Amino acid sequence: MSPINPSVIDLGLPPLTSPQAPGFADTSACRDWLAGLPLTNIGQAQTQLLRQINLLNGYPLPVGTRLEILELLRTPIDFILEQSAKHYAGRPLPLSEAGQAAFDASLTLWQALETGYLHCLQASLDGAADLTEPPHRHAALAAMRALSALLAIHLVHSRAGILPAPVFWRRLHLIYRAAEELKISQLPVEDSLRRKTTPAALYAQVLLLEAAYPAELGSRQLALVADWAQRWSGKVDILRQPPDDPRTPALCVDLAGTQAAAFHASHADSAELRWLELSGLRKSIKKRLVLLEQGERPETLNLGKGCVQPACGVLLKQVYRYWCKGGRRHGDETSRAAPRGREGCQLVAGIEAIHYHLSGQVFRKAEQSVYLSRREHEEIATFGRIATHFDAGKNQAHDFMLEEWRLLDETAAELHLERSLKQPGGRLSGNQLVAVRQSGSEGFLLGVLRWVTMSGGRDSLLACVRLLPGAPVAAALRNSASKPAANSAQYHQGLCLPAVEELGEVASVLAPAGWFSPAKTIEAQTDCLRKMRLNRLLERGTDFERIAFEWL
Repeated sequence: MSPINPSVIDLGLPPLTSPQAPGFADTSACRDWLAGLPLTNIGQAQTQLLRQINLLNGYPLPVGTRLEILELLRTPIDFILEQSAKHYAGRPLPLSEAGQAAFDASLTLWQALETGYLHCLQASLDGAADLTEPPHRHAALAAMRALSALLAIHLVHSRAGILPAPVFWRRLHLIYRAAEELKISQLPVEDSLRRKTTPAALYAQVLLLEAAYPAELGSRQLALVADWAQRWSGKVDILRQPPDDPRTPALCVDLAGTQAAAFHASHADSAELRWLELSGLRKSIKKRLVLLEQGERPETLNLGKGCVQPACGVLLKQVYRYWCKGGRRHGDETSRAAPRGREGCQLVAGIEAIHYHLSGQVFRKAEQSVYLSRREHEEIATFGRIATHFDAGKNQAHDFMLEEWRLLDETAAELHLERSLKQPGGRLSGNQLVAVRQSGSEGFLLGVLRWVTMSGGRDSLLACVRLLPGAPVAAALRNSASKPAANSAQYHQGLCLPAVEELGEVASVLAPAGWFSPAKTIEAQTDCLRKMRLNRLLERGTDFERIAFEWL
């Protein structure tokens, strides 16, 4: 892509030539219109807002009037889209039909608001706006609000677990480049929380949020990291040359490109490269980490009211590594050098499905297998087999169909996978238990989904599987302390993993969520019936608990 010519920055906007006026052409009429907006009906309010903003984006108005109207629209849009997020935020991927519709509607509305502010920014670039206001007031406000809309769009993607398309980064870089050309990138503007910030700090905020790998974060973690990026983005300087401090790697971004910032510079024209100088950010986070280790409370360090130890310290250390230590590292893990994107593998999710493929048969509660029901006796007499059990097993096996994925990359501890949305498969979410069988291998490996995301083109799922060491064995689990008539006396699917001494891994059992309590004794049927004592909870996922145990 050719470098941006700063003298002819074109934001690619629709022309302001429509004769059809919106329902309001000044702030007074806009306030009256908003008073009748049905905020109790989110879908209807969203539709009405989108129609009016689209009309506004094609209708000629003075820049100052357009800005004032857009400022009035921001608050109800933010409220409506926060309510709409409940349908897609943190949901398994691919999204349901309702979730995808809510996601698409949110993007469309934010993009329409961004277009409105970009019209004001383009007017400043073209010299049509009044730049005599102290100094460039309209241009600075327009740039800030356009960047704010793009930040909101990024958060919509992050909360849904969907990667932004390349055009998102192209627009983000272009707006910042326009702010540089107008010499307003460092001009303070009041944000929605009535704090002063600059277009440069807001631009850095979006880049920091992406550099924290939001696909790996849960909803509460994402909210905390977004808050930290906002609080500390003012400590980031955006430079035209690499910084001198060798202790802090700098994020590099290509303003003429379509990618987020990275810790390795591209080969683009140096005039279009910018470096994020992060030494001030590093010192600030390092100081907080030290104070947390000394027992300081997170809220006294401005880490957020919802941030509690020890989870706060763990997350802050992760962010510190991603922002100030060169990003994600694979450590000393040895790559198995799979043919990238060519080797296939099979995946199945959930304890019940994994148990079926490990055992080779449909699971049947043990107490039911001892005594046949009257209906089953009649079926044996009539058909020579248990017909209902056969049909149920056939249907259940169909539900446990193996999914076909491609192996993109691997280490000794992780697999990076991709599945085309044209391929049949279920909906997946982070921290879900899965089993993977690679091409040419007979056995399955257990793993936990570190993250699941949808590609920017929305045509495939991407997933990272953290592998659990050891060869898994299917087991039937029962609470040995329960009375035989109790519901919990029934057997449930479980999985056992052996101890792997060289990796420091103890023997563990994977049970349905809610099974663990200290020193609890349960029965486990593998090749024989034995008892085990549950010692400690190793990890808890969305659909399982992994528990250290010892045989009795």
